[in-house]
Amino acid sequence: MQLCWHSLRDETQSLSEKRSSYCKDIEEMINNILNTLKDQKRNRALLVAKGDKYVTELAKTEEIMKKARAKYVDARKKQDRSQEAVQKAKAAGSSVTKSQKVADKDEKRADK
Repeated sequence: MQLCWHSLRDETQSLSEKRSSYCKDIEEMINNILNTLKDQKRNRALLVAKGDKYVTELAKTEEIMKKARAKYVDARKKQDRSQEAVQKAKAAGSSVTKSQKVADKDEKRADK
């Protein structure tokens, strides 16, 4: 009878040790997963912040580009009007030096 109790005690102790090591392994795995998730969350937050920064920079750049494009179009229109004035002056046979200077100045502005 005593042998039976010793056997039962040994078996119970063996199962207890196995269960304990199994629980420790599971805890370690869960901790690794949690650490990985925390790192990924931190990385995601950084990427979102960078993305927001890039979007705002892109919006600013697009605004600057629109202003530059409008300025360019206005300068080209002004240049075209000056060239037309020079052509009309040449056709009329009048002095074109003043008109030519204005046209050259407008062309230089448009090319900037």
